[in-house]
Amino acid sequence: MSSPGISGSTVATGSLREARPEHGDAYFMLGAYNYYVEIVPSFVKLIRPLLFLPAGNRVEGLKQLERAYTQGPCFRFRPACC
Repeated sequence: MSSPGISGSTVATGSLREARPEHGDAYFMLGAYNYYVEIVPSFVKLIRPLLFLPAGNRVEGLKQLERAYTQGPCFRFRPACC
């Protein structure tokens, strides 16, 4: 079970990835979430289950941000700034 914001964004990026898997911009939102949820301080990690937020993966998030940078026309500049 997840919060409305996360499930809504996951549905939006999931449907975009299914419709156009070559479109790299869908990976920006997923990569940013996966990366930043892993590097938050430990007190935030303690409340994450209470907010029904899924766990992230730093390595996978970096891969997704790199894919958004190399393949995405809209968010090409954003991951380069991180």
